[in-house]
Amino acid sequence: MKDRLSTPADSRDRAAPARSRAGTATQELLRLQQSAGNRAVTGAVTADRAAVQRVPVTLGTRQETLFNQAGPGATAAPAVYGGNTGARADISRGGTPEVATVTVRIRFFDQARTPTGGNTGPRTALAPNDPRIAWATKVCTDAPGTWNNRGKLVSVRKPKTGVGSWFSPDPGGPVQLPLVFRAVPVWDLASPADVEIAVFGQATTAGGPQHPIDAGHYYMTKGANYPFPETAIYAHEYGHLIGLPDEYSQSNPQMHALLHDMDPGTAAVRQAAMDNQAVRRMVLAALARPLYDQLARATGNIAAALKRGSVPMVTALGGQLRAAISDPAVRALFESAVPPTSARLAPRVAAAVRGVTGSARGAAAMAGKVVKAEMAPAAVNALVTSQYWNALMAVHNTAANVGGIGININIQGSGITPSGLWAAAMSGPSAADAQAVTNQSVGALQTGRVPPGTTVQLDPAPTGVPAGRLGGILRGRPGCPEHRDSQDRPDQRVVGRRRFPCPRCHPNAGHPDQRPGAGPRDQRFHPRGAATLAAQNAVRAFLSAEITPVLQTSVTALTTAVGQEVDTVMATPAGSVATTAPKDPAIAALATSMHTQLTTQAAAATAAQGAAAGSTAVNPGTTAPPQAVTYGTANMMSDNSLTFRADQFSDLANKFNSAPGLRHDREDPFKAETV
Repeated sequence: MKDRLSTPADSRDRAAPARSRAGTATQELLRLQQSAGNRAVTGAVTADRAAVQRVPVTLGTRQETLFNQAGPGATAAPAVYGGNTGARADISRGGTPEVATVTVRIRFFDQARTPTGGNTGPRTALAPNDPRIAWATKVCTDAPGTWNNRGKLVSVRKPKTGVGSWFSPDPGGPVQLPLVFRAVPVWDLASPADVEIAVFGQATTAGGPQHPIDAGHYYMTKGANYPFPETAIYAHEYGHLIGLPDEYSQSNPQMHALLHDMDPGTAAVRQAAMDNQAVRRMVLAALARPLYDQLARATGNIAAALKRGSVPMVTALGGQLRAAISDPAVRALFESAVPPTSARLAPRVAAAVRGVTGSARGAAAMAGKVVKAEMAPAAVNALVTSQYWNALMAVHNTAANVGGIGININIQGSGITPSGLWAAAMSGPSAADAQAVTNQSVGALQTGRVPPGTTVQLDPAPTGVPAGRLGGILRGRPGCPEHRDSQDRPDQRVVGRRRFPCPRCHPNAGHPDQRPGAGPRDQRFHPRGAATLAAQNAVRAFLSAEITPVLQTSVTALTTAVGQEVDTVMATPAGSVATTAPKDPAIAALATSMHTQLTTQAAAATAAQGAAAGSTAVNPGTTAPPQAVTYGTANMMSDNSLTFRADQFSDLANKFNSAPGLRHDREDPFKAETV
């Protein structure tokens, strides 16, 4: 035992190496210094980094199927785009502090397109004075700039050991390389370039089948078909130049696959949450128009309730009109607003003010006229239905939070002219369930009572119209605030029963009213007209403040009830009955119907696109049956929002790791993270 544990060989291997190797290394270094010089030796032992170089890489691309075509029955049909030839770029490392720079060289040129959007005719270099050069140069700065400060490559550098650590100790530590993106324009047709883009001048408006904006075609005039800011549009296209696919108009299995790519560990939970949110929105879409129509029929009752409570408002408004017009600052504003060409009217301002403020009865009559008009059935109908529809649409205009990932869930069809799923409860088996829900949510009209949750109680106190509101409106430029709230055309306003162009929006349109012998008069300096407009705005603001919370509360309660029933339906195994009866059988029936439709269409798309549950085996170049629900991320590659994910930079990290000279000695493989 002793011999086995303490042999001479064992002692030599265990006890001597540190001193022996260190001593030998020191002696070798001393001899090397004597022969080669101190500077050469120091450089040799401290040189731990490779020379900075630019490495060309090819980033992965693939075909993509987007459900962005009009399909039968208000569905979304698929189309296949792109290819798998890869996206070329250069990656370099350098700077102080160090960054990883991705550069794409873009050749811009002129070339026509066919009626279907293909390229036709010769390519022509842009002339030096062509305005497209300045525009494209700016795009090359702004578009990649949107991607800067979004991602980084991170690694860990191991401690330095051996001979080099004696001369330049390095304990190692974390390494972070911010990702910097660049685009370099190429103007001639012969120099090397990574991608080629035809650029169109101001005379050609983007849009339609011939001129869509894409990664190979840029437009100086984007037109109404592209409501996003120009920088966001071309930042999205730059994403394609670095290999990223679109993430909008996806089928259910495609979005499941994308969630898996983001994080396999959380994919199943996120996929289930996304489907749950989809069914909720399907139910709410089916209910939207029945709810809206029933409330629209009830607005006469709402207007009657408002009229019954309007007397205190008239009194309060009349008093505030007198006080606001009497404000010296407001009077001075009227006087200063008289145009030089009508200076002779300035002395009449004081008389006009007295006409409004001299009699409580006169101010009350003006207030009563405004209140009567704003609380008329037609005006109340327009206000209530508009706000109710906005409340119903809020959930559809908001991305669903799916485990921290924003997912836009799009129910195909239209609620304005009901089609697709939006018309699913207008007739047929679901109509009775929808009627039961609307009766409960809006109220049964046949009872003759005001629908519950829509009665507006007016504050009988004089503060029913906030004190100071009228004076604030008047001091803030009498004559234009109504454009934010008026139901008339935004470039017009009402004076009496006549419509005239707003003098602030149309300064050369002349004055809105002419009276024989009195000269021009306009509401910028006419107290009665300004008081009327201010009163209208005050009443509209008051009604909006009273009605909006009531409508929103009603929609929130409905959304909560739908969510509860959807949770129950989707948690119940197929073919079994829930252990407890649903809280709302009508909503539960709608949820069951919509869940069945979603499951059926998702299964058809999964079979067609070769998707396996819980995997990324979606064939991106394969079409599928039209879909009633499509999906997109809240991301730069979907809705052009300033949202980026680490997985979108993962291919860059892989190319960086495999490229020669970019990853230094002792550095672990880099991975991508967001900033």
